[in-house]
Amino acid sequence: MRANGAGMGADSHRRDRGLLFGSRDGPSGSGPSSKSAGAMQEQEHIEAQNQQRVDNLGNKVGTLKSVAITIGDEVDYQNQMLDKMGNQFDDTTDVLGQTMKRLDEMVKSGKVNSMCYLALGLTIVMLLAYFLLRKK
Repeated sequence: MRANGAGMGADSHRRDRGLLFGSRDGPSGSGPSSKSAGAMQEQEHIEAQNQQRVDNLGNKVGTLKSVAITIGDEVDYQNQMLDKMGNQFDDTTDVLGQTMKRLDEMVKSGKVNSMCYLALGLTIVMLLAYFLLRKK
């Protein structure tokens, strides 16, 4: 539906546009009857080009909208992943904190010798595993 009403024709539309924006004949021209047929065809051609450009612009805006929606969905997904990762880091920090407290208590209780033996035993097991897996 055009801005000037559905019942008005193209000539009325051009005349209204000429009055609003001025025309080559001036704003007080006698209307489309004073224009030559070539000038009217040229104006119709320009209006058709403008309409085509408006349609192309509308298509591009639609494409941009879908890209923006896709980006928004991706951002939401990545935010969820970051939240989950943050929660996992918090859990790991808590576990490490508790382990460090236990180690501190063990050192303070005087069981340092058992700690050294445990560290030595783990080192030997790791070295054996390394050499066995390396030979295969």
